[in-house]
Amino acid sequence: MSIAYTKPKYRMKSWLKNEYMTNNRTIKEIAKECKVSRGTIRRWTSNFTLKKRTPKSTDYRNKEWLYEEYIVKNKKRGEIAKEQDVHIDTIAYWLSQHQIKKNYY
Repeated sequence: MSIAYTKPKYRMKSWLKNEYMTNNRTIKEIAKECKVSRGTIRRWTSNFTLKKRTPKSTDYRNKEWLYEEYIVKNKKRGEIAKEQDVHIDTIAYWLSQHQIKKNYY
């Protein structure tokens, strides 16, 4: 009696390419579905030489735009990150670069 081995979907180039590039899913979303780490998915996108997508928008790099969202509209870093399809650390980095800080008093 032999046990059939089923290759995980993320190890199939056609599936991963479709999810990552065609369906525009994030590495985080794919990793969660496959119950593996983001690093595992990154490794397989690299193994298959799938081009890294650019973010949907780079508004978060613009000082005036970021100030408007974070200070004027009082959005949280996580909220901005989700809307921009980037990691919260990316937003924190650009807030720091532009020296945008909230005053809490």
